[in-house]
Amino acid sequence: MRFALITTLLVFAVGQTPEEKKLVDFPELAKAFVARHCDPKATAPCKLEEVLARDYVRLPIGPFDLEIPHAMVADKPGLENLRNIAVALSLAVNTWAEWQNAQSSFSVEMISAVPAWSAHWKPVSEAVIKRAKSRDLTDVMPTTDAERALVKSIEEACDKADKFALVVPESRQLRLILAPTRLEFMQWNGYTGLFDEKLKGVNWFDDANQWMQFWIGWDLVIALEYASWNGFDPSFKEAQPMKKVGPGVMAQHVVQQATYGLLRACRPTMPESRYESALAMVMTIEACDEVDTIEGAGGVSTSGAKTKPYSRFIPGGNSKGGTLPGRSSAGLSSIVESRWRKGHGKDGFVQVLKNGQAEAVKAAKSTKGMEAIDPIATFVMHQEDNSGAHFVHAPFFGPHADEQEYPPGDYIVDFAEFFRAYKTGFFYWLEHEGIDPKEPSKKWNELVRGLSTVDDKISFDDLVLKTYGIPVSGKDGNEDSLEWHFLKSLANAKAVKN
Repeated sequence: MRFALITTLLVFAVGQTPEEKKLVDFPELAKAFVARHCDPKATAPCKLEEVLARDYVRLPIGPFDLEIPHAMVADKPGLENLRNIAVALSLAVNTWAEWQNAQSSFSVEMISAVPAWSAHWKPVSEAVIKRAKSRDLTDVMPTTDAERALVKSIEEACDKADKFALVVPESRQLRLILAPTRLEFMQWNGYTGLFDEKLKGVNWFDDANQWMQFWIGWDLVIALEYASWNGFDPSFKEAQPMKKVGPGVMAQHVVQQATYGLLRACRPTMPESRYESALAMVMTIEACDEVDTIEGAGGVSTSGAKTKPYSRFIPGGNSKGGTLPGRSSAGLSSIVESRWRKGHGKDGFVQVLKNGQAEAVKAAKSTKGMEAIDPIATFVMHQEDNSGAHFVHAPFFGPHADEQEYPPGDYIVDFAEFFRAYKTGFFYWLEHEGIDPKEPSKKWNELVRGLSTVDDKISFDDLVLKTYGIPVSGKDGNEDSLEWHFLKSLANAKAVKN
């Protein structure tokens, strides 16, 4: 079973009804892709493998198989971006092994192999790439036999099911196709509809102009630029560079998307889970020391858009879809400066969430009807201009979370940013502290490895209960649950002045 997964924050998704005018000319994008990447004499669009063989080089990093356009390798800034991505992914692979208690599979030399090798990379021209004996980056870049062997050993280690509970089936890797520009990304999308008619119904939507990745079978195409923050650009030449959000955001973005994709690829028959995005965010912190990526990148600037049906990734999400409120064009700028992003997640968002608890208590004292809130489980949301006050409260996980209502439309952006920090903070806490601060890794390893057992009969909540002996959450603090242990840990955390 294969999924066409869109991992933008779904509450920000921009949909369309059949009668609405199409904004994106996918056939024209497909035509431009073929002109760039296919043999002009061919009578049919070239196959995916032909495109990659002609214009991309390959870099395996553990369970990942990076596909890199030649221009990125030939360009000095592009190569620096690639180096940062490769190093971050290699650190993520090390953490992937630690999460599954499989770190013994890696030697010290394997752990440092990609950072050490990539430090010597220099731009390589198209002519040199074409002359290489293969399109593997180990054959394109100067590489010693020892370096080549180490890169190969990392790949092979991550295929060992006797060490890793989570492996990609059939000894495959998760292929990550990098698209450095928005135009390339959109042309890739157009191309998918040429070689597979079914993908038109999966990928050819106007809201794709805001996406940051999409699937081609089990290959993941990843954009390396955010969509323009100044409205829809039909040429796709305008974009928001990730470095303007933060210096390390591009590498963070790739790690986050790659981890999310890996969790899907290792369990190909499983439906999406609201927890996978949180695990991907935690992995990003571990590999990159912080997480500044933007979920739903650009979708907040749309007005009155209708969502397509989606799973309940956010507490109270309407699985039948609905109408989203309008946003100002400054929406994304306000997200970057959100109070829920202070500290960039370096501490697992402990301080911002602790401050949020205190802010809610203070605001409740002057709000009629809110005098009796649970002081550790309540948070206050604001509108885009930081005015107003709407209170939300736990549980944000478990079955009772779906009983919660979304905040009013003017508070949705703040709520989405809050929940981003909250879900990440919860899983970061499970990894580093949990209910057994002296040995949290033991239960964490059990939890991550146990993901391989989750199926249509055993849910993630069942796995949590089996692993920790208490449910992920309850209806309120009167029930013993992991979520309220987490909330108490936030309240008891040492305060740090901003």
